[in-house]
Amino acid sequence: FRAALERDPDLYEARLGLALVLAAGHKYAEAEPLFQACLEVNDSDPNLLNSWGEFLRKLGRPQQASKLFRQILEQDEKENRNKAA
Repeated sequence: FRAALERDPDLYEARLGLALVLAAGHKYAEAEPLFQACLEVNDSDPNLLNSWGEFLRKLGRPQQASKLFRQILEQDEKENRNKAA
């Protein structure tokens, strides 16, 4: 992911992938700004929101995580209503 970001620093998928790898490796200080940069680009991506929520939960920030999980559920409900219409 780092090599991809060196070639294209705006590559969303590489940035998110690196954030996930760093978070899995407990490198939270490095992962957090990458997650935040991804959120600036796409704050409605359910996969990103779920990963960010899990990250916040692991950091001991459950209220922020809960807010994100509710946002995901609301988006899902809205999409389901639109499909049914």
